[in-house]
Amino acid sequence: MAAEGLKKFGKYFLLDMIAQGGMAEIYRARMATLDGGGRLLAIKRIIGNYSENKEFVDMFKSEIKTTSGFTHPNIVQLYDYGEENGMLYIAMEIVDGKNLRQFMTRFAELKQAFPVEVSVFIMEQSAHGMGYAHGYKDKFSGKSLNIVHRDISPQNLLISYDGAVKVIDFGIAKAVTNNESTRAGVIKGKPSYLSPEQISGEVLDGRSDIFALGIVLWELLTGRKLFASDNDYGVLKLIENCQNSVKPPSLFNPKVPKELDAIVMKSLHKNRDQRYQTSEELQRALHKFLYQFAPEFNPADLAYYARDLFKNEIVEDRKRLLKLNEKVEQLLAAPPPPAEVPKPAPAAAAPVAAMPPAPPTKEESTIALAANVDARIAYEKAAAPAAAAASTSAATQTGLKVRTNGTGLSKRGPQKEATRSPMVAILAVMALAGGYYYYTTPQAPVAGTKPPGREVSSTGNGTLTVRGNVAAATIMVEGEKVGDALPATLSGLPVDKALTISVSSNGFKKALKIVTLKAGESQSIDMALDPEVNAGGQPSQLQSSAASVPVTLRIVVNPAGVGSLIRVNGSVIDTTGIVSIGSDRPTEIIVERDGFRTHKETITVKSTDVDARKEFAKEVVLQPAKFGYVSIKTTPSAEAVVTIDGVEEKWSTPVSRKRIPVGAYKIKLVNGLLGMEKEVSFTVTEDRFTNLEERLQVNTDGRAPGSK
Repeated sequence: MAAEGLKKFGKYFLLDMIAQGGMAEIYRARMATLDGGGRLLAIKRIIGNYSENKEFVDMFKSEIKTTSGFTHPNIVQLYDYGEENGMLYIAMEIVDGKNLRQFMTRFAELKQAFPVEVSVFIMEQSAHGMGYAHGYKDKFSGKSLNIVHRDISPQNLLISYDGAVKVIDFGIAKAVTNNESTRAGVIKGKPSYLSPEQISGEVLDGRSDIFALGIVLWELLTGRKLFASDNDYGVLKLIENCQNSVKPPSLFNPKVPKELDAIVMKSLHKNRDQRYQTSEELQRALHKFLYQFAPEFNPADLAYYARDLFKNEIVEDRKRLLKLNEKVEQLLAAPPPPAEVPKPAPAAAAPVAAMPPAPPTKEESTIALAANVDARIAYEKAAAPAAAAASTSAATQTGLKVRTNGTGLSKRGPQKEATRSPMVAILAVMALAGGYYYYTTPQAPVAGTKPPGREVSSTGNGTLTVRGNVAAATIMVEGEKVGDALPATLSGLPVDKALTISVSSNGFKKALKIVTLKAGESQSIDMALDPEVNAGGQPSQLQSSAASVPVTLRIVVNPAGVGSLIRVNGSVIDTTGIVSIGSDRPTEIIVERDGFRTHKETITVKSTDVDARKEFAKEVVLQPAKFGYVSIKTTPSAEAVVTIDGVEEKWSTPVSRKRIPVGAYKIKLVNGLLGMEKEVSFTVTEDRFTNLEERLQVNTDGRAPGSK
């Protein structure tokens, strides 16, 4: 379960923690710039005092040195590394999925066996990645680095919901460039996945990783641990005696054919000279077996399994990630706070006229924006002690007693002690000083969505009436939707807190206001929306009409079935296909489902077409599609922009076996950081693989990618 923790970390924003070990932690993150939300990445950093632990720091630096040059679809790619606030970190590709151990646990919970063909495909891809690592050469000298992972295990094999398999964590990998050598008597790696030569302290090569891959494959096929004992010593003894203790997987799973038994047992031979001598050799054996055993198998089958196994987690995680990113956007867009805690300033002399400063460069603006975020965070910490003192003083003078209910909302009532929420105190101090504060800590959600004129109940006793010039609009309070039409009366809102109110509607610019309600107070605000304009200065074609009225749109998808992803005006809606829109204005509908072409259509529901219940039914007929696959590898890494069935998609390279409809495509490869781009045409044919390997070029005219 990911732990929430919005944090500014150098040039990145840490969204939430996705993994934590004894010495390091991994976060989902994004760039700390207003345009940095288009790409997620993972930040791995040392925690606590381990930055002073030489052995661990050496391991961490070894991972950087080993993987910084890797560009392979089956290995997680490293983007950046450095040190921030005394902590070493790595910024790397994030895999939207689960590790193999989590897959195995889920199958066990369902009392199901891993399908043989899926097990073989996962290990074939893993062997493909390890073959690349084992044969990796120094970019300058051309000499092989003889890399050995030494920690292959289900936890270090990731599977994305798109069906990609990635090897991670080269933290204890050995290469000829490493200065650190294993001390006598010290074994590195997980005991259950060690090779016999690791236990005996021999010099290792890639065949040690092949043994570990064989262990994982055996466990996938049988659904049980290969080397299991009450303690680590017992596990190591079983590995030492593996020639006698390891039995063919078909003894435990009759669906495993003898040909696959032979591949597994050869991988697990105690004598490494009797194993496969390279990971490529193992990968080829698995690939040949797979398509003889299951000729109809498609790599996309793994994606189907992944999405089905974790469908509930995927939906919840998407909602959570969207909210986290919205919080970051709000924080980055907010004005900077005062440079220090407000205090009386001495009278100053009249300012001396000066030349206006030159406009900041893009780089200076980015640095200033990051500095504003840092200043805002620092300001909160600095203001807290003074605010608490002012709060106590104010409560004493007025005789008011304030208590909190544990949700951040305040309740007034008789108390023996005079206390006040720190947020209320900060607001009080800033009001006296004429300052401004933007509150970003998650609030108790405002519950419910009601028609106009109805009240929305929640915790608190503040009431707000929102008016505007557009009838059909989405009203949000602190990132939570509370209404879809104006005017709207919202009651039960939190009091004594700065609430961010936003109103949006297609064809108009979003309006934002910050409102603070007092206990029992009713306020009314006007949220007039300005129309968007296109490049020619004309109103956007999606501009709403002030006469627009709310309509319930019911989307009926044919053929019927599960698995449809429905977007209306860019937002994913519930699978029931029911959503509120505005009449007499364009509404964009996009429907996606595996096995069918993406349906994209813009409709305008006229107020005269709706029934008495103000409902309108729209049928969407999906067309079956044939698919092929594309893999993209670029130097350096890039964002790939391609339009599929009228919908623009963006992928981060390397892209592995992406399943797309048959047809001809143009794809733009862009690395904005380095000012490099390239446009490539390619054709996808049914059930065939198209592989693109491209080297990006710097724009000869000096323009940034995408500029005109």
